[in-house]
Amino acid sequence: MLRRSLKRNSGKAAYAATMAIIALLVGLCAPAANAQSRSGGTEAGSFTITNLSGEPATDIWEAPQNLKERMGRRQAETPHETHERNSYVQELQRKEKRKVGPRQAGEIPPGDMSDCYKADLGDDGSKILTHWQWCKEALGSYHSFEKCQGPPPGNGCVEIGSVQFRVAVMGQGYQDKNDPGARKVRYWMQLDNPKIFLLPRLTDQLSFTGRCESFTPGGPCQAAASNGRIDTIAGWMQAGHARWDYSSPEGSISDPDKKAFFNFTMKSTVHQDYDISGDVVEGGEAGFRCDSARYQLWPVDRPSYGCVFDGVNSIWNFKAKADVAETARHVWTAQFKPNQTRPPSVQDKKIPGSIKSYIPLSRLAGTGGSENKILHEKNRSKSIANCKTNYGVSYSRSKTRDCDEYPMASTREGAFTGDVEDEDGTSHFSVKAIPKDDNQQAGRDLVDSTSTSASSTTTIFSSMS
Repeated sequence: MLRRSLKRNSGKAAYAATMAIIALLVGLCAPAANAQSRSGGTEAGSFTITNLSGEPATDIWEAPQNLKERMGRRQAETPHETHERNSYVQELQRKEKRKVGPRQAGEIPPGDMSDCYKADLGDDGSKILTHWQWCKEALGSYHSFEKCQGPPPGNGCVEIGSVQFRVAVMGQGYQDKNDPGARKVRYWMQLDNPKIFLLPRLTDQLSFTGRCESFTPGGPCQAAASNGRIDTIAGWMQAGHARWDYSSPEGSISDPDKKAFFNFTMKSTVHQDYDISGDVVEGGEAGFRCDSARYQLWPVDRPSYGCVFDGVNSIWNFKAKADVAETARHVWTAQFKPNQTRPPSVQDKKIPGSIKSYIPLSRLAGTGGSENKILHEKNRSKSIANCKTNYGVSYSRSKTRDCDEYPMASTREGAFTGDVEDEDGTSHFSVKAIPKDDNQQAGRDLVDSTSTSASSTTTIFSSMS
């Protein structure tokens, strides 16, 4: 106990000493710098972002120019990278015994960057982990200049010192039932691990500003008044956090699901005689989508509202439990041994939905009478017809067995809708007569997953685990 107390006291003393040194540097550096600047030229500063190796980013995100480009913006991933990302999220849930998922509208999550720090964010240091979480990690460096005859670098500017920070930015999506206020997102930024080189001016003002751009007519993006922050370099060294909240009322959006697509960018600015700005989060890197799924079930008939990071395929981890063993076996066979499934095909079968295939499934979501609901019913009818052909007209065995189809009838890749060339095609789906209880429990598992995986229509993979 004494040793722990000493460690705590030692840590507090070290922190206090560091802050005292920062205060001393602020007092010493500013007068000296001002005296030097009067000898010729002006003071200036800049803040630059590099990857964690200190190198400029090689993958530059180009901002979408219109709604079509924004809707098509996807995170580039190989099947292996998708698998690794999914494994990381599952490991977080297993080790920390928590769900990596949506926040409810009234819930204010902590600004904890640990999920981002532990994740493999790739060479460019930016990645959507799930529909609910986006992360960026980089190095940020403030540079002090004097004797400038124009904006740095160049123009006679002489660098007198710098401060390097670790920069982390995290985005969080929301979802809630029966609450349009859940159409919102939050971004946090954390600057920490400051390292001082030579004698920079710690009195320079550094600000971070965010911008939310809507690509959907009638779909506003409303920024909270408290967004962003401006402070001295010393202030950022002592407490390096800021946040941005955005909400998207349904407005006058014509889309039935009130879908609206947005882009988020962030810039830094050092305020001196020359205000120097730079990108922290680039256009197209961290966009989000908001929607209202009025047909969603929770399990009571209540609409669902929310905002997600739509540029990634979400993953349904279908647990092969004893009560869904037959459904799980059917899905696994369809994904990995499709030619062993029914109905037979004259060509090799290629059934979508697995990470390996990298052909995602898209949900057919809609209320009764809607186009999507009609297509859902056509998928189901074609599956039942094929069960009767392949397992006999009495395949249900006195209603003890169901016709299980994969891909599911509720997806755009189903038996009817997935065949874009020939409605009688059989190479893209599988049917199997399985015990009724097993099939219906699997259906409930799917509803539970989709009701908490994202609002409105979403793209999913099925993954056996």
